[in-house]
Amino acid sequence: MGVMTAAEIVDPVLPAPLPWVRRGSAAPYVPGRPEELVGNLRALLVDIQRDPLLDREFAYPGGGKKITIRRALHALGSSGLVRRNAQLTEVALTEAAEQFLANGDELFLIGVLHANVRFFGEALAAIGDGLDHDALNRIASEEYGLSWGSLDQIRRRVYWLRGVGLVEHWTNGLIVLTAAGRQLLDRLDLVDVDDLPHRREHKPDSVELPITGPVLAERLAQVDQHALVERRRQLGYVAGGGIEAIRVLVDFAAAVSTTRAAFTSFCVAQFAVALSSAEQTLNSLRIMGLLVQVGPDEFAATDLARDWLSTGEAVDLLRVLHLNVSLTGETLDALGEVTDAGAVARLLADRYGDFAPSRAEVGRKIALFLEAGLVERLGLTLRQTALGKALAASLPMQSRKSDEEVTAGNLDQDPKSVMSSTDVIVDELKQAATDSGNPRRFERAVAEAFRALGLEVEQLGGPSKTDVLVEIWNSPTTRIRVAVEAKTDGAGIVTDRDVEFLALDEHRSLHRADRSVLIGPNFSGRVAQWAEQRQVGVLTVDDLSRALRRHRRTPLYPHEIAALLDLNGAVRVDEVWSRAERQQQALVRVVGAMWASANDPVDIEYSEGVLTPADIWRESKNLPEGPLEIPEIKDVLQLLASPLVAAAVPQGKGHVVTAQPAVVAARLRALAEVIDSSGPVPVRVDPEVAEASKSVFRPETTPQPDNARISPDLIRTWALEQGRPVSSRGRLPAGLVRDYKLAHGLDVD
Repeated sequence: MGVMTAAEIVDPVLPAPLPWVRRGSAAPYVPGRPEELVGNLRALLVDIQRDPLLDREFAYPGGGKKITIRRALHALGSSGLVRRNAQLTEVALTEAAEQFLANGDELFLIGVLHANVRFFGEALAAIGDGLDHDALNRIASEEYGLSWGSLDQIRRRVYWLRGVGLVEHWTNGLIVLTAAGRQLLDRLDLVDVDDLPHRREHKPDSVELPITGPVLAERLAQVDQHALVERRRQLGYVAGGGIEAIRVLVDFAAAVSTTRAAFTSFCVAQFAVALSSAEQTLNSLRIMGLLVQVGPDEFAATDLARDWLSTGEAVDLLRVLHLNVSLTGETLDALGEVTDAGAVARLLADRYGDFAPSRAEVGRKIALFLEAGLVERLGLTLRQTALGKALAASLPMQSRKSDEEVTAGNLDQDPKSVMSSTDVIVDELKQAATDSGNPRRFERAVAEAFRALGLEVEQLGGPSKTDVLVEIWNSPTTRIRVAVEAKTDGAGIVTDRDVEFLALDEHRSLHRADRSVLIGPNFSGRVAQWAEQRQVGVLTVDDLSRALRRHRRTPLYPHEIAALLDLNGAVRVDEVWSRAERQQQALVRVVGAMWASANDPVDIEYSEGVLTPADIWRESKNLPEGPLEIPEIKDVLQLLASPLVAAAVPQGKGHVVTAQPAVVAARLRALAEVIDSSGPVPVRVDPEVAEASKSVFRPETTPQPDNARISPDLIRTWALEQGRPVSSRGRLPAGLVRDYKLAHGLDVD
């Protein structure tokens, strides 16, 4: 069928879109030019209709390379067109796909994709009078919270829209709506941007919790610490996943008591899983306190489960789970203080010791919280909703090891003092920046901020001198010197009358600096313009504060931080941080996917838990931040498989994990602690020089070295005694020499 014109459009009954959080973020991929996509997709669906086997070969029209049906379907993602069957070796078309093949309506196909994929019809609406791919990608990120690392996802959507004649791609790069596109747009049910989780204002208003059933209310009132401690440790696997799947399964057992064979047969038929998965599901529901064995081979819903079914409230299911599964409510409570699963796992480990769940277990509970509306996701972070906060406050909680020892604040911070003082440094920066009567205070705060970023700092000030001199170790033979001018202003805006650019040039020349940077609370547009013309970097207090907080979570090396102190540096270093944070996320996702596969009975049966990079990519393709790239996955696997870490073992074309994520984290943490505990790398010092250096630590009556007797080896030895890192060769940092002189009462140039 060719491209439809506006005159040919009929009014199709379009499918109702899934809730935004349940839609996939990756658009389906089919090879070919825009005008070939629908035909190629139709050929694939027809071929599946003819033969549903997953592992046979298939070639798209036009003589393309042969691939397996399984691989072709992976590229389709969460398109709403196919579903797995009970044998797991075959695939079936959805009702929507069958309808598309029957009526050939390409607009109905777009409606199916819009119903199952985020930012599909919304992309059509965003195009308006014309946008290019970059502008459309910015809208996806800023308005809809979809941050993709490349334009691939935008181009996929535009290709589909072009393929059915809803948009055109002009030679000037603009994507423009056609008449057909405008007509379809009127009939699409689009998401309200203001209702998306990342756009909603957090309103901590009190809410009224649903009233519990009598049995559940009594159990909650009577539960004691012994019962909380004796709870089962893990939720376990449930076929279909999610609250609705649990409800269907428990409702089946609640109608009449059921045998094991009847329950597992129902589970296999309902959710297209293997028999072993159905068996595991039965066991998990018993652990959750929802099913109980009432005969030699007979199972029934518990009284608690019946209470939940009578109210139909997801909150009641979580109440039941809290009574039966360790640290369920405690996990929800932790999400009131920290914002990601890893931090929750660490907080629970500090609070409950050996009772703490793995990160994977925390993730399973968070998935239920999200579905129940107790927690919401904003980008990569999580936070309690008002309902979640109210439920956490109402539940009886297991006693902690010591509430005084653990706070959420120290969880997100490095144990090093420089990291734990980040908030103090940021507060002082912001206050000092507007304390115009005391400019030295701001200079000290700026110097302390750069030290916290791991840079060599010398605070100077005074006539004809720069305020702060920063030296960055770039390589064994290269250091970058930066002259920093710190400007305060009581109103929070530094204007062109406050800055003498000629003096900045003189300071840079005087201190033989490679570049100059201007730091203040904020700057007028004229200052920024003139600074750019003179190649002077401009950094606001907010820029520096964000860098400090980001460095606390994701430390960068000095040569990476160097970009911050350059022209447009805040933007450039943001890209460096984004890459580093992406690598951290990749590590988390890969370890989590491998551990989940190693404990999934289906994966164990068919692949023994071995995952290839492509398998892991498929697991990540529906992530809110977009799928991992194959090179990212390979980098993580190389790290995990290294002898020092030994968290993954190569098997065939893939890898299998060797331990749960918490143990892997402990192994990596131990390696870091070994490096920390080793202290600075010792340098080779002449014994006579070392002996002479001991005088530094004798009483003040001992003669101290004068300027003429200072040697580089003496300064290096002193630095090592102070625990300060110093290279064994090359020029000593000016800041280190200055500190040595100040410590010994010597004249400072």
